Amino acid sequence: MVRYLVNSAVMKTPLRPLLLLVLSCFFQLAMGQNGTLFTVGANQGRAYAISFPSGASTVIDSSATSDIARNRGKLFLAGDLQQGNRSLKVFNEKDLTFESTILNADARWVEPWDDRVVVAADQPPFLRIYDTKAGHQQVTTILQDTSIVDQTPVDLLVADSRAYLLLQDRVVVVDLDLEDTLAVVRLSPHWAFAAFPQYLAASPDDIYVYYDYATGAIRSSLMTINRRTLESDSALFADGFGSFFAPVWAKDKLLCYDFPTFYSPQQGFMPTVSIERNAPIAYDPVSDQAFLISLTSTPSIFVEGQSPSSGITLGEAVRRAWFFPESTTSIENPLESVVLRVFPNPASDDLWINLTSLSDVASVSVFDATGREWINQPISNGVDQIALSVNELPRGGYFLSAFTQDREWVSTPFVKW
Repeated sequence: MVRYLVNSAVMKTPLRPLLLLVLSCFFQLAMGQNGTLFTVGANQGRAYAISFPSGASTVIDSSATSDIARNRGKLFLAGDLQQGNRSLKVFNEKDLTFESTILNADARWVEPWDDRVVVAADQPPFLRIYDTKAGHQQVTTILQDTSIVDQTPVDLLVADSRAYLLLQDRVVVVDLDLEDTLAVVRLSPHWAFAAFPQYLAASPDDIYVYYDYATGAIRSSLMTINRRTLESDSALFADGFGSFFAPVWAKDKLLCYDFPTFYSPQQGFMPTVSIERNAPIAYDPVSDQAFLISLTSTPSIFVEGQSPSSGITLGEAVRRAWFFPESTTSIENPLESVVLRVFPNPASDDLWINLTSLSDVASVSVFDATGREWINQPISNGVDQIALSVNELPRGGYFLSAFTQDREWVSTPFVKW
């Protein structure tokens, strides 16, 4: 799955310094592949951090890691089987030093959410929430349905304050704010074939469920869940590739193994003519390029359009990866607790803005690299979330700024597709 996170900066200043910040941030964005690729090994589960553009790699942890989340300068590694339970390890993101272990977390999968992380456990209560500001303490447990005690969490995805928990025969959708189950979506069967769910992936409109069938051959399918209505469609059947790697949403299509096989909502499955034996593992929305792994005896990670021989060789193949662009707003934040949340990012139609962390918001504006203000929208008092239409913006990098009555502002970059 792909997670695109950026920090926000808050200052009380005239608009001219804002323009300088916008210009400097835009040029950093335009460079692309300027950030860190976190990977989890397919065999021993080693967790790596690979810096771009240098390509320098560091082993974060050599234990059997199953998932990684990034939140508030911390890395959360789930799935350490050597401890007898799936503990949750906390590392400093800046220098990758170990800080602490959250014991008895039973953490198979972990996802960031606001100032918290959501953990999917192996048994009820399936979802647990830990507060990253309060010493990573567990603050609540949800989804304690004992009727599904025989189910095993296969994957977890958090989007729009909703947790999508993939179990063996269903997807449970939970509202994290309300701590309540919104829907249970059953996997669509194909005749008498047993389904084996593998991964979840998110596009701006849908949640994709990627799973295999036991038909005697490698066959895979997709099912979509609409993020607004939670309605699902029938499974989309395709032959010729398996789910050895998590699919990657890239701009307007879902990249699948083998690359360049992909699924487009408009065109359906577009299989490759000649298998290149390369699999997508992550995506950089700034440069619009995928990170690939070569499926050879010595797997290497390389950027789309480059030669596998020029890639980075790790100690084992990679099953999951996440690319985080470098924070483009490194100016010291005098209001550290203030974070401006926008989603989806990249956006094509509506950009949803969460304003709950700010008070007295008077307006929001969208700027480009030249400082031109493309959108200005007044905000009514008490509004904590709005949908800003960006469908008429040209494609590229922009900055969304929210202004208070006192002209304090918080700004965060986003990409318009």
